[in-house]
Amino acid sequence: MDRDREAEREDRIANDIINDFEAEFHEGLKESKRVDIYNTEHLENQKRRDLETLKQAWINEKMVPTILPYEEELMKRMFERIRKQLEFIEMNNVELQTQEKDIKLILVLIESELERIQFMIRSYVRLRLRKIDKYALYIQEHEEEKDKLNNDEITYMEGHLSMQHGLFEEQFLKKMNLTRRGNLGEDKEMVVIPDKSFPVITSAIRDTYVSNASINEGSVYVAQWQEVSQGIAAGDLKIL
Repeated sequence: MDRDREAEREDRIANDIINDFEAEFHEGLKESKRVDIYNTEHLENQKRRDLETLKQAWINEKMVPTILPYEEELMKRMFERIRKQLEFIEMNNVELQTQEKDIKLILVLIESELERIQFMIRSYVRLRLRKIDKYALYIQEHEEEKDKLNNDEITYMEGHLSMQHGLFEEQFLKKMNLTRRGNLGEDKEMVVIPDKSFPVITSAIRDTYVSNASINEGSVYVAQWQEVSQGIAAGDLKIL
């Protein structure tokens, strides 16, 4: 009887994990068992929305010329789910060392899915760091641009600028017996500015207007970034 109950328990766990896997996100099974049906559906919907938001944030950062606001709350939820899932995997891996279980293959699938999500997060972060490297002086001069960074990114940018200033002084000014006047950013010719006329492809989420042109829901529209940036921020358009 104990063996039958153990088999039934393992089947339930396996089914729960498979359902979470198909939903593209996973949460600790212990937590999901302690909530009622309404809360479970709410959590599943939240996970799906978060995954779609992450995908779209990644696409947006990749396709537009300027740096976008950091998805602070989204990343907090993502990292918390990843942490819980890794704890679940580690807990079951310890048990697998003493007893073989059918759940082993499913754990491998979960690990693969987590790697995919972590890849997307790393790619998102790298895209932002590249823009910070390229537009550091511009971002530093514009408070509204600096507000788009999180604290770690601001620290990274300040370190990048400090290193850039030191390199400039060491490689050029000292060798030419010159003295740097002020900051590098004061020389406007040295400030790299994002090309806001860069073309982007968008899709209308709802009926809207772009540069006084009426765009119907579902329509695909190609325009300069400066023309559609407000529509993207308002949620009327999304980048493809």
